[in-house]
Parts: sequence; structure tokens; C-alpha cells
Amino acid sequence: MRNLAGHNLASGVAFRRAFITFEALDADGNVVWASGRTNSVGAILKGTSDEILPTEFFYDPASRKQVWQPHYETISNDGQVQIYEEIIADSQGKITTSFVGLDKVLKSNRLLPKGWRTNADLSPRYTRPHGDAEHDPEYINNAGATGADKITYSIPLTDRTRAIVSVRATLNYSGDSALLFERTLYDWQRRRDSAAGLSQPAISTLPGTPIENWRLPIACGTRRFEDTASQACQRW
Repeated sequence: MRNLAGHNLASGVAFRRAFITFEALDADGNVVWASGRTNSVGAILKGTSDEILPTEFFYDPASRKQVWQPHYETISNDGQVQIYEEIIADSQGKITTSFVGLDKVLKSNRLLPKGWRTNADLSPRYTRPHGDAEHDPEYINNAGATGADKITYSIPLTDRTRAIVSVRATLNYSGDSALLFERTLYDWQRRRDSAAGLSQPAISTLPGTPIENWRLPIACGTRRFEDTASQACQRW
């Protein structure tokens, strides 16, 4: 992935994010292994299942702890997803999207603009990566950030994945995290119950639009094993 903007990608408020949907397909075009697929409301799923990842809501009910997707350089599990985002905790250490509650950055791996440096004049402490991205040489090095991020996908070999003949990778943009969307939908339902005649939200108008499944594809490429180069996806 390469950032061609002059600022971080995704930019703006912390709940905006970009993420990679990586899919491995068999000869019939069926997805047999995946990382970063979403459901109809934009929540990221585990592999090819319909199970929403607990990292979408920053809470694991099994361990009762806060969880999030770290910055990856290698992905080998269908529960791992490369999400370019900023995650911030409040003064109590709880992940928050409140503008007035922001206190400590837990993760920031938004794609840096090419040439970003730790000794830049424009206060790099506000734009620098945090978390595992700080140890990625494409983010921080003596020559400046490359503006790119390279991820290796290592797919476990099983009876199902032996059928893989091609792969497809899509960089998506999402204006809302699943957590924020859940809160917004809950608030709308609460107001609907207390106010007659409130119009239905835009969630019902998305199928067939460029932001179907509440995500906007920025770029998409596909490649068969025998191809010498990747091709742009015909339909996102």
C-alpha cells in the first residue's frame, strides 16, 4: 500500500480508518481464505465466517479485556487484519472516541506521507506512529518514511486452501468504526421509539452503491499464480 497524499491516511478524527481486505480464491472464484471481510454494516469479520471480530468493539468477552488489531508486518491468521487507524484511551485507560476524553495514544499506524521524519519542524509528536508501527522501518528510518506499507500474507496450508489459484487485495476506507456505528444505530433506534414519524436512516439505501457494506474501496488488485503482474479488479 502506498500513500500518495501529503498527510496521514486515513486522516482526520480518530474513528476514521482504512483497512485491507485480502481474499484467496479457488478456480470457481469462491473465497476460501480471507482477512478483513465485512458484513452489511461494515463490521470486520473473522475470515470467511459471519463472526464479528471482538477487536471491532475493542472488547473481548472471553478475557474481559480491551483488544484491538495491532500493526502487522506479517498476517498468518484469518482473525488478523491490517487496519490503518488511531486508537486513543481516556484518562482511565479505556478506549474512547470522545473528543473531550482523549488522553493517551495506544495505536497509530496511519499511512504516513512519504518523507515524514522524526526531526520534522511540524511537531512530529502529533503525527508520529505509535505502537508496533514505531518498529516498522517503512514508517521510521533515517531517510524518512517511505509513504508505503508492505504486508506479507502467510496462508496456512489445508485441504481447503490447496485449491487457491488467485488472490485479491482491496484497500477500503471507512468513516466510522463498528463501535461508533453501533452507538449511532442504538441512538437512532432510541430516538425512533420516542418520536413518531422519524425517517429511516441511510442504512437501507447502501446496496448497489459505491459504499455498499459501509466501506469505500480505494484501490483493488488481483493476481493469479501464473500471472507475471497484478491486474486492477474489474468490479469492486
